[in-house]
Amino acid sequence: MGRKKTYDLSNVLEKMKHVFLSNGYEATSLDDLVNATGLLRGSLYAAFGSKRSMFLEVLNACLEKHPNAEDTWEIILIGMIELSSRDKLIRNKLKVFLDNISNDQLIATLGKTIVRRSKINGDDIYE
Repeated sequence: MGRKKTYDLSNVLEKMKHVFLSNGYEATSLDDLVNATGLLRGSLYAAFGSKRSMFLEVLNACLEKHPNAEDTWEIILIGMIELSSRDKLIRNKLKVFLDNISNDQLIATLGKTIVRRSKINGDDIYE
């Protein structure tokens, strides 16, 4: 029989989110996620199965708990740029979420997110 989980899933997802925010999806390695969460590779694979599943769980948590947060929009942007063109599940999840947002709000929020993520000071652009 396997050992019981001894970690807080929401805490692990939060730590993984910060790794994806720092590195993007493609540049995030499993070692990055292991180091950030403090979990062993085997534990991460047992809980999530793959890096893609880890990102998907982070995306789900962001969309469900904090849909308007800046971090959520950065995770959305990472998903759009790095994954959605080749991952139908992530593309559909993003489409469902984004379909409920007006075009004006979507354009403004994504624009701000792109500028923020690029580390270009965009305060003067949007004020």
